Amino acid sequence: MVKPDKDIFLYTLTKCDSKPEEVLFIDDGKINVDAAIGVGMKGFLYTDVDSFISYVEKLGIDLEN
Repeated sequence: MVKPDKDIFLYTLTKCDSKPEEVLFIDDGKINVDAAIGVGMKGFLYTDVDSFISYVEKLGIDLEN
């Protein structure tokens, strides 16, 4: 399995015992992020560190701890 095949995302969710809505997928490829979103994950298209930090903070994730 390889990205962006949805089966790789579903397999990973099973292995991690996680629900799609509990997962944030980060990638620099739009097609891969779109595939993750397609299975119900949150997705972030990484372009630079500042926008990533801003996005994560908006989700309420504390990067300091």
